Amino acid sequence: MKINKTKVLEQLNQLKLALANKDIIEHSNHFAFLGDKIAAYNDDIALSVPTDLEFTGAVPAAELIKLLNKLKTDEIDLEIEGGEIMLQSGKIKNWIKFDPECKLPLEELGQMKKWRAVPKDFLQAVKTCLFSASKDMSKPKLTCVHVMENNVESSDSFRMTRVVIQDTIAFEMLLPATNAQHLVKYDMEKYCKTDGWVHFKTKENLIFSSRIYLEQYPDLTPFFEIEEPTEIQFPKKAIETLEIAEVFGKADIDIDSEISIKIEDNRMMVKSANDIGRSEIPLKISYSGNPIEFKIHPEQFRDVLTRTRVVHIDKDCSRIFFEADGFSHLLALT
Repeated sequence: MKINKTKVLEQLNQLKLALANKDIIEHSNHFAFLGDKIAAYNDDIALSVPTDLEFTGAVPAAELIKLLNKLKTDEIDLEIEGGEIMLQSGKIKNWIKFDPECKLPLEELGQMKKWRAVPKDFLQAVKTCLFSASKDMSKPKLTCVHVMENNVESSDSFRMTRVVIQDTIAFEMLLPATNAQHLVKYDMEKYCKTDGWVHFKTKENLIFSSRIYLEQYPDLTPFFEIEEPTEIQFPKKAIETLEIAEVFGKADIDIDSEISIKIEDNRMMVKSANDIGRSEIPLKISYSGNPIEFKIHPEQFRDVLTRTRVVHIDKDCSRIFFEADGFSHLLALT
């Protein structure tokens, strides 16, 4: 059969996220060709895209992509020869190992039925909550974004974020933040649930499947209640300042990015630092109480300040609370 190299590479590159670095589960570092779709699975995430390559089997992923990238012609002849796939570009022939029996446990994903429309503000709500999810795997449920009804929320015990979305999600889910940070990059239109998995689908029928935790998430509502709060208003120049500080507040993994804020004696100091450089930016602010100091993700803080420049501090200066337009964020102060 003849295949279009550019089209196939585009399909395969969409699946790389779900490849395992090591073949711990057999074929988890392979592409699974399943007749009408190509899939990848690493026991935590699965991805699939439609294809017109009508054959079934598993092909080593890294080598296939490298080979296709090296071939010069866009039209390639593909033939299955026993335990190999032959790829011919012009007069050049290449053979790559092929297992006609895909051993990935894709049946674990279940039968995807009852697809529902993804609420328009759902993915943005998930993205907003990513930064407050814990990275401590000793408390696995806190490493997730919790979704229930029209609440999307997260907490690492030191900070909490909740976003209220317009439409209700059909079922509760605990979506690992490490998976969710990839999910939010897609324009998902539909979602459904199977046993232990949640699935999202794009208009082009790319399906992103993520394992979900089956634990009870703590009730965050009582923590958002602050007694005798003191109001602080951040200066108008704060957003512009954050854009500068964000240059050196970026980490290799985005959810690890942070800047530090210190407020005392009518002065606000914004600091950021990484391996490349650092910034210190002073601003005037109307505040003369006990010193306040905290760290926060720069993009999240910018998002907060576009909603409201007014925040509240509890009476013993142990927590700072942001609230506006269905958004709540609570941060323990250092």
